[in-house]
Amino acid sequence: MLVIVLFTSILTACSNKSAEKQLSQAESLMIEQPDSTVAILVYMDTTNMSENQIARQQLLYIYTRLIYGNQLPLDSTGIAEGDKIFTGTFDENEVKWLIAKSAEAKRRGNPAARIELLKDAEFLAIQLNDNVDLGIIYLFLSNVYEQGFNGTVSKHYADKALAIFRELLKLEHENDILKIKTMQDNLFKSDCRNKDMSARISELFHTRFNLIDALATTYFECKDTAQEQKRIYSDVKSALSNFGTKEATQELTDIVNGYKNNLMANFHSDFPKIPPSQYRFALYLFCGFSLPSISIFTDTELRNIYIYKSRLKSMISKRESPRKDEYLGYFE
Repeated sequence: MLVIVLFTSILTACSNKSAEKQLSQAESLMIEQPDSTVAILVYMDTTNMSENQIARQQLLYIYTRLIYGNQLPLDSTGIAEGDKIFTGTFDENEVKWLIAKSAEAKRRGNPAARIELLKDAEFLAIQLNDNVDLGIIYLFLSNVYEQGFNGTVSKHYADKALAIFRELLKLEHENDILKIKTMQDNLFKSDCRNKDMSARISELFHTRFNLIDALATTYFECKDTAQEQKRIYSDVKSALSNFGTKEATQELTDIVNGYKNNLMANFHSDFPKIPPSQYRFALYLFCGFSLPSISIFTDTELRNIYIYKSRLKSMISKRESPRKDEYLGYFE
């Protein structure tokens, strides 16, 4: 049987801001895009992550697998290390850890411990106003009482879970619109290397951003008319497609070549046979765009963006080119 040792005592450098952002991103996508959450966690570079960040990364991975029906077993060492890191933190990580332990208690045939852990998680989630995890807890509690042949209590928890997730799903489009509306503020990676080039790109896309912002504002002003919101949402998606036109791609290429010593021209010369989609993806990375922004304006799941980045990086690494290190610098 596969034995999972969840935590290791690795000495790491100080907390990595990029890793912190990725962990938050992975957690925010857990309900709507679980595949994206798993992809982010799997492709994270753990080199400069703190011990606590690595523990959270693995906890989120195990938790995501658990709530979608693919439980990973925990051994005694993993449980002890997890208790050391998460017990008593009074945060959402502790809630998730209690839920993970309750599933392990079920796997080991200890129903009493399972209910006790879920009740502890429920109390903490309520204190923290952690509705997402609370909905998961109610689903598990419903399952506990269903297996105990107490249909009334089981239905009570199932109804509470349904009410929570209905409310969360109602906000799905609103959250999507908000992410799009704030894309301009988060367009570039925080460590974008060329501020002048970034300013030029922002100027180039100014009209497009203004259109998206106006549409997004109108969306929130039409809250009482679902049909109108649906139409505006479609208009926002259409406006995003303007970022990937042939004209926009050429304008970005000219900017990158002008500010970065013909970087795109050299890349095309070194990799003449790659598909246009990979060429365009490299262009976006060379522009300094953040991966969430690329995901939004290419209308591609973030999970796939991480996969595309990993594949392109691997292809560049295997090719001999005097500019290979320069290219790879944009994949950090």
